[in-house]
Amino acid sequence: MFVRTERRPGSGVDIDIDIEAAVRAADKNGRAWRDLEWRHDDGSFAER
Repeated sequence: MFVRTERRPGSGVDIDIDIEAAVRAADKNGRAWRDLEWRHDDGSFAER
């Protein structure tokens, strides 16, 4: 089996410039993203 490779430069991922602009604008607001910590009832760490 063969896989056709991309002929354009880069990884083949196209970025929507409107969404990119929105993400960059939201980034300027300075709010740090924090991952939720999931814990069991006894306080031990839980996987998601």
